[in-house]
Amino acid sequence: MKKVFFIILFLHCSFGIGQVIINGVIKDANANQGLSYASIRTPSGMHTVSNSNGTFQIEVPQDNAKLLVNYPGYNPKTIVVDSKQEFHEILLIKEDKGFKEAFRQSTHDGNEIIRKAIANKSKNDPERSLESFSLKNYNKVIATADPSDIDGQIDSVFIKKRKGLKYRTIDSTGYKLKRQLNTSHLFITEKVSSITFNQEDGRHETILGSKVSGFEKPVYEVLGLKIQSFSFYHNKYTLFGTDYTSPLSEKALKKYSYRILDTITTNKNPAYLIHFYAKKSRKSATPEGLLYIDINTYAIQKGIIELKGIINITASQEFRYDPEEKVWFPDRKEVQIAKGSSKNTVNLFGGVLQLTEQSEKEIDTTKTKHTNYFDASEVIKISIEDQNYDISLNTPVVKNNTKFRIEVDEKATNQTEAFWTTNRTEPITIKERNAYPYADSITKAKKAERKIKLIRKLLVGYFPLGPFDLDTKSVIKYNNYEGFRLGAGLTTNNKFSNILRFNTYGAFGTKDQDFKYGLGGAVRLHKNTSMWLGFDYIDDLVETGSTSFITDTRAFAIFEPRLFNISMFQNSKRIATHLTYDFNPRISSKIRLQKADIIPKYNYSYLNEGMAFETYKITTATFGIQWTPYSRYMLTSEGKKTIKNSFPQFSLQYTQAVKGLLDGYFTFSKLDFKATYKLTPLDKGRTNFLINAGLGLGDIPLTHLYQTAPNQPDGTTVLQRFSVGGGDSFETMFFNEFFSDKYFSLQAKHYFKRTKIIGKLRPEFGIASRFAIGDIKDSENHQSIAFNSLNRGYMESGFEINRILKGFGLSFMYRHGAYHLPRFEDNVSLKFTYYFSFGF
Repeated sequence: MKKVFFIILFLHCSFGIGQVIINGVIKDANANQGLSYASIRTPSGMHTVSNSNGTFQIEVPQDNAKLLVNYPGYNPKTIVVDSKQEFHEILLIKEDKGFKEAFRQSTHDGNEIIRKAIANKSKNDPERSLESFSLKNYNKVIATADPSDIDGQIDSVFIKKRKGLKYRTIDSTGYKLKRQLNTSHLFITEKVSSITFNQEDGRHETILGSKVSGFEKPVYEVLGLKIQSFSFYHNKYTLFGTDYTSPLSEKALKKYSYRILDTITTNKNPAYLIHFYAKKSRKSATPEGLLYIDINTYAIQKGIIELKGIINITASQEFRYDPEEKVWFPDRKEVQIAKGSSKNTVNLFGGVLQLTEQSEKEIDTTKTKHTNYFDASEVIKISIEDQNYDISLNTPVVKNNTKFRIEVDEKATNQTEAFWTTNRTEPITIKERNAYPYADSITKAKKAERKIKLIRKLLVGYFPLGPFDLDTKSVIKYNNYEGFRLGAGLTTNNKFSNILRFNTYGAFGTKDQDFKYGLGGAVRLHKNTSMWLGFDYIDDLVETGSTSFITDTRAFAIFEPRLFNISMFQNSKRIATHLTYDFNPRISSKIRLQKADIIPKYNYSYLNEGMAFETYKITTATFGIQWTPYSRYMLTSEGKKTIKNSFPQFSLQYTQAVKGLLDGYFTFSKLDFKATYKLTPLDKGRTNFLINAGLGLGDIPLTHLYQTAPNQPDGTTVLQRFSVGGGDSFETMFFNEFFSDKYFSLQAKHYFKRTKIIGKLRPEFGIASRFAIGDIKDSENHQSIAFNSLNRGYMESGFEINRILKGFGLSFMYRHGAYHLPRFEDNVSLKFTYYFSFGF
């Protein structure tokens, strides 16, 4: 037994000392600059490439070994490395025939190979060449740092005074972090998914298990976040929710330059090593990286994409060859995030979050002095690993009946340790295991999970109170008719029930001295299709001439800009029942039957069939449908969750009022349409388009006609009309100036990137133009009120300077065209704007 033990020990030690890690850097011999993506090989077949600053790491035999180094335009070099030497500096000399000529030759050859790779995409893309596949995926995210990168010294902080330094405090962050990192990582998440694909349904992911250190409940938006594309073969490659042109896109050769670095052998399959980089430099980070292109099939064996900016993001994908199906299939993915050395902006989540130079933490050395300042962001790194296993190609898969791309199993957050042991592709380490209790202790001490839940509720206008949410949208408002509107509202949440919901609110106007209220409830009939059957009773005010789409989701703002200026309302006492249904996650619908008693709060009567109606009853049936073709949704135990809100978005609604039905007075039809489109090209700000249109036929009283969101209050001078800009409203159009039974409006706005002027003054400049046209029949039937038609076309244009101070800014709009007014000042709108953000 002892002999066996010693043999095993000897073999273990022999293998342990047989290989050593060599670290080094590849440089230009004359310029002394690192050469990125240089090819380094050993005679035994080991291969690596240098990173963006020329450094590399490779495993070689313990005995003195050779390294073969290649770089386009430079003479290849072979060196013998000494395993005892800690760091090797390898200098390359440019070729005699000229660097530019060699560079052009390698670029030309690289382009030819990429053209062939693009031409063969249909054969090599697993989602086009395979009828179906299924697999399991294990995902792990770790936030950590190397303890050796932290000196662990305590930082003493002093305040600079005229007479010298005054002690303020000590900062032991570095000391505590180094001690903690010796035993555990800082944060860890694990996820196990089942992924299926067929040509009919596409790709579907079911999240079977989810563990997030520090959190008992999942953050669904994080579970559904698209960190990295499934493969390189699509025209867009996604990194952290931002789409970039893929290096194998149909337009890739216009976007990137390609050059051959080397030809190598991986897994006994020869491959071209191709370096790609953006042809044009930008202020924001652009993709650069490597492609290992199979020499025989022009398929991708491996790909690396890097974004270099305020942070560095390096994403890699490895493919495994399946000899039976003759396809390279995605096998493993990895993303590394660390502090960068470039000042380039990094766009995350489609540009919603921009990491810029101003985002970095700066020390004010004019006021304080640090003896040993420590910035954790300099050393903390995040790694994300994905490993596919149990891969089955071209075998039948179960049809996806929910039509959701991502679905969360109801047991996902309560899986046993046996489940995780079975589904981890490699055993969890002690430091990884210790990260769970460490993160749990931090989040409990700081109440982080509770704060995140609170923020998520506040963003949509709720404050959680156990099984109920306080509707902060109802607390206080102001308009010219009601004055201050004081109220409160309650709605049930998922703690109360996932299948039942109730809501109620009440409000009182200090100016009109009237009480308004509403109540409602709904029951969920089917989770997968978001089918809810509900009812409402509301006694409240409605803006005359306004249009609402019943499929719109709840919108919340700290205050509603146009509401300040509205003065013309009708009281609507209405009872309604409704049914919602999703044909698929991106097409939602709602049907509503409603009876309403209408009492205009102004002097008005409607002539119809020889009678004058000052109040009236209207019974309507409304069907609305909303289409969001590029948004992404997830199915959870709580129902449908939005994980990416994309554009364009379309809403279509038909309303039919029937005379005699439930005592309704009039018969009319209305067809309403809305389309929104937002473009956010990198480095170019953002552009918004909004189209609204409506058509009304029949006996329509003024209350149900169309206005086009006017927002110019009464006043003889510009300053008397100074108020709040409405965002998507016609700022120079006076309230109640135009009414229509048919109309079309178009708005276009462009916001440039924020401009740093001085210090923290970084305003956002924008330009806007709006157009509306409409008409009305039988305007003489609307008594005691005067208004105009829009049949000549209304136009206004202007600009905004937003976020001058915090969220406050200014807007200037000018009315021109057919409805230009004689006095110059009557065509001018000057208002302040407010855009709330979290500093993104």
